[in-house]
Amino acid sequence: MKTLKDILILEYKGEFELAFEFYNELYQSNKSDFEVWKHYFFFMWLAPEETSEEFQNKINLQQLLRDLYSEGKEQFQNETEFKFITGYAISILPYEFGDYAEYEKIGNELLRQAHHEQPNDTVYKMVYLGTINSNIEEYKKEELEASQVVLNRFKGPGLLNNYFRHVLNR
Repeated sequence: MKTLKDILILEYKGEFELAFEFYNELYQSNKSDFEVWKHYFFFMWLAPEETSEEFQNKINLQQLLRDLYSEGKEQFQNETEFKFITGYAISILPYEFGDYAEYEKIGNELLRQAHHEQPNDTVYKMVYLGTINSNIEEYKKEELEASQVVLNRFKGPGLLNNYFRHVLNR
């Protein structure tokens, strides 16, 4: 069986269908591993951009993403990082999870919770401030402070790390 590190390297190489097979196998064998779940969830969230429509239809991508969210919520709802990852994904693409207005609120609420649980985390604060009508100067300050934290926190291979390095490091 492949390890998470092996799968992240497959993502880096662009071997998404093979990465999916190994993710599914690894996740099914240990659904309580948050690290596996978060990378698999994020992989499935980004899959529409990285894989063919044929592949997405074959694996029933949209339903699988929703199932992963539900399973993660059941297992990891008390994890601040779960709230950040899912809150971010849902707030960006709420229609992927169900009713747009309902899930937009859910995503923003998860980001609010992550920020309030760890108010000194500059990444959580920056993303949360981006979801509300915050003071632009306060947001810019957090953006600057979060830059180095983003680079350190999201180092290494994999779609999740690469995505956040590019999107949150401004």
